[in-house]
Amino acid sequence: LLRADRLLRDSGSALRIETYHDRIRETMTTRLSAADARTIHRRLINALNARDADDAEGLFEHYRGAGDQEGASRQAVRAAQKARDALAFDMAALWYRSALELAPQSPSAIDWRQGLAESLANAGRPHDAGEMYLDAARDAPRARHVDLQSRAAEQFLVGGHVDRGFDVIGNVLGEVGLRFPRSRRAMIASFLVRRLQLRWR
Repeated sequence: LLRADRLLRDSGSALRIETYHDRIRETMTTRLSAADARTIHRRLINALNARDADDAEGLFEHYRGAGDQEGASRQAVRAAQKARDALAFDMAALWYRSALELAPQSPSAIDWRQGLAESLANAGRPHDAGEMYLDAARDAPRARHVDLQSRAAEQFLVGGHVDRGFDVIGNVLGEVGLRFPRSRRAMIASFLVRRLQLRWR
């Protein structure tokens, strides 16, 4: 009956139906109270999870619609990983950003920032990747902090931001007890001193 009245149409799948037109869906949703909308989203989450649906993007919308930000952030990360595996790096970056916006204090936030930085690097956006690696490094444990800063420096240099890259390299070397020579003469002097130290050993 709903199909005959042009309210619903087949989606091409036996498991789904669609509204005949987006305006019908929009009109229906505006008539729902916020509480009713959250209830419907929760029921859709339960139905999709019961079927083990591999639909991270759809589940993201339903978790967000149900007011479950933590659940939505988990689905955003799943969608990001799926996009990354499909080499859709710009899309992966968008999903990682969504996860971080929804749950910035998550224990996994450093991993998500690193995932975002890697996606930006793979998408050919080295400056943005470098900044995100630095952002991830801020709250990382010491060993990982140094690694993330090194990756940031590499991205800045790859992108032609040489001064920024050298500044970050200087910080990394300072944290491990080394100094970064600032001139050609200092670089040669440092090289000769190191050779003498090795020979003495």
